[in-house]
Order: sequence, then C-alpha cells, then structure tokens
Amino acid sequence: MKTVSVHHHLVKRKKKSLCGQTLLSFLIILTLTLHACLSEPDTLHPSRPCTKAENKNGYNTFLQRHIRKGTPNDLKKENWKKFINSIGTWNRTTQSFFPFSEKNSVEAVCSSGGKMFMGNLCISKKTFSFITVFKMIAFLLLMAFVLPQSHSADTNSKPCMPARHNNAHNVFLKRHIPDDVPRTWDNNAWETFLRKIKTCDRPTQSFFRASEKQRVENVCTKAGGKTLSGNLCISKEKFSFVTVRVNVNEGACGIRNINNETKHIILACEQIGDVCQPVHFEGNPQSTAPSNNQLDCGSKGSSGTKTTVITVFTFLLPLIAMVYIL
Repeated sequence: MKTVSVHHHLVKRKKKSLCGQTLLSFLIILTLTLHACLSEPDTLHPSRPCTKAENKNGYNTFLQRHIRKGTPNDLKKENWKKFINSIGTWNRTTQSFFPFSEKNSVEAVCSSGGKMFMGNLCISKKTFSFITVFKMIAFLLLMAFVLPQSHSADTNSKPCMPARHNNAHNVFLKRHIPDDVPRTWDNNAWETFLRKIKTCDRPTQSFFRASEKQRVENVCTKAGGKTLSGNLCISKEKFSFVTVRVNVNEGACGIRNINNETKHIILACEQIGDVCQPVHFEGNPQSTAPSNNQLDCGSKGSSGTKTTVITVFTFLLPLIAMVYIL
C-alpha cells in the first residue's frame, strides 16, 4: 500500500448512546490520497480476485460503508456529525468514504482499473482521493505507537551512526548519481532516461553529474558538511543539480518540468563499513544554508532535534490516549 498523503485535518467530539453504551466519539477527519486496495476484513478470501463470493451481500455492504449518496464533500464537523448519525456507524473505529461520483471508477478497480495485489485483493492503477474518519482514541494510538516506530526503524538520531540498511548508499547512487544523466532539457530524453532507470513512479527526482560523486559524498564528512537535524547534514558549499518532476497520476512517465537548481544540499548520512556515506537526498525548498555554529558532519556529540521531538511524543501521546479512555 502506498504511503498516505494527508492534506487537511479537523478534530471534533461528540457523545452518542449506542446499544446501551455511551461512546466517546472523538474523531479525526482526514482527506487522503493513495492507491485504493478494495477489501473488507470480513470478506477476505485467500484465493484470487473475482472468484465466486461466499457472502452474496458483500458488494452491497461495501457500497453502504464506503460509497453513499449524501456523503459530505467538505471537512465541516457539523456535516460529518449529521452524516455519521444518519448512517449509524459510530461503532466503526475507522471509516473511509469516496465521493458518490467516483462509484464507477472505484468499481473499475476490480476490472480494467486494477492490478492483482494478493489473495482476492486488487490495487488501483491510479490514485484516489477520499475521506477517512478515525475515532480520536484510535488515531492517538496510531500516532503514538505506529508512526514513531516506523520513524525509528529507518532513521538514526544523528549523522554517521551505523546504517540499518547496508545497501542504502548504493540505492542513493542509483537514484541521484546514475550513469548517463541527460545533458539536455528535452522532455523525451528525460522520459527515456527515467524509464531506463525505472523511476517513473517517483514524483520528484534530483540528479547530479557523475563528476560530482566525490564532492557529494564529502558532504558526510567534517570537510564538506555541517550537522542539521536528525541524521541530516547540509553541505558547506552550494551544488548545481537537476530536479525532474513526473506526473505519476497519468501512469505514462510524463515529465511535468525540469529545473536546474543551485543551493546547499541536505543529505542523510550513515556509516557503512568504516565510511560515513550519503543514503538519502532531502529537499531544501527554503534554500537553507549551514550555520558556523553547527558542528561539522560526523563530529562527536552532534545530534538532531527531529528524533528528540518524536521520542517525546512517543511517551506523551499514549498518556493522552489513556486520559481520554479513562
């Protein structure tokens, strides 16, 4: 499943009596964009898509839960309060809704609009925008336990700590300093190049000339970089590189634009073997520059702030969730 992109959020609270129990209905409402994988846990079949359904009412249940007329098309809490009340689904911890106008497109995921995923699951060829509603408690637990763990699994707290993935530097080189980077602004040449290196699914990509390889790698040393935050280092000198943006929604590797940029570059630096090497290119949209007050990259005692903040939330959010539960 693709990583989710969150555009807006709104928090609301309400108490609702259901089956003799009082439910604390704290909700997070999110607008999400991702590839839809059409399934419900109670209808999961272990074989393959489009086999004969065991539950004859499964399709109608899917429509009632996810594609309904009258679904709000905004994030106003009063509209969603009335809608959830009207369909009586306060007992569902997480609910996702498509605009009714997307009904045909969603159904097409089970035919020409989808690819086989696993079991009886199909994943859409294009991305969908839809709204997901979480109970606040479930959302807090998700934030407290899932997100910090996924962050800590992939990110060191400071530069030049042992890498968690020994192949990370090679992946970095393939993505950002590959052979035969085009020396033209021709869209067709870049499209051919991206198809060759198989990165048409990456919406934003930045490339350096092969002649810059050593200079880029030096950013992860005391001579070439300053610590920034977390495991990130920022170059002491400016670099020129090419950034290509791809229209991934069209699925045809279409080039949106090609820009030459000159700025200080930000790299994640980790130790592989006995050498501190770049493993990730971080965008620098604010054109941040290094500060002389920052430690050199790889210096002892350097540590970032991002991991520290997330660590605090790791302990804080479960406490907040417990307060709401109690």
